[in-house]
Amino acid sequence: MDSRNGHLLEIFSSWQGEGPYAGPKQVFVRLSGCHLRCVYCDTPESWERAGAWSMGGQTRPNPVTVAETLDAIRSLGPHPSVSLTGGEPVIQTEFVREVALGVREVGMKSYLDTSGTLSDRLAVCADAIDIFAFDIKLPSCRGVRSDWDDVARCLGLARGRDAFVKIVVMQDTSEVD
Repeated sequence: MDSRNGHLLEIFSSWQGEGPYAGPKQVFVRLSGCHLRCVYCDTPESWERAGAWSMGGQTRPNPVTVAETLDAIRSLGPHPSVSLTGGEPVIQTEFVREVALGVREVGMKSYLDTSGTLSDRLAVCADAIDIFAFDIKLPSCRGVRSDWDDVARCLGLARGRDAFVKIVVMQDTSEVD
């Protein structure tokens, strides 16, 4: 597979519901494939690479090209930004980079929703990202083991840029976390 092709789960328009950008409409490009198994994941169907993806009730085959992805994004009309989410988007780092650059070319911002756990991959696409949303996993998060040095490198790639961190606090989250 060409590394500039990607595996999607879905593309849709909705309102951003998290962090400092909550409120405006946003295009969501949900990629499939994730190396983590967070117990609180709201989209476990994104864990494995999907054979097909959906948009507007229509199913389309994977893999998809960058051009096909950008055409689908443009078909939803102008939005302030496009969220590249997952799964874990940076698993498909070259594809994410090319889509983010294409989004920028049409006047929208790229918004990367990432776990902040794959710094070597994030380094490949970081310069194409306008907004970083890091979903940092606490040590007590079942199903996940984070390498804190790797997380620090990911955060460092966004230093001086538009970025924020979000964490999930559950009933069984330790006070130490």
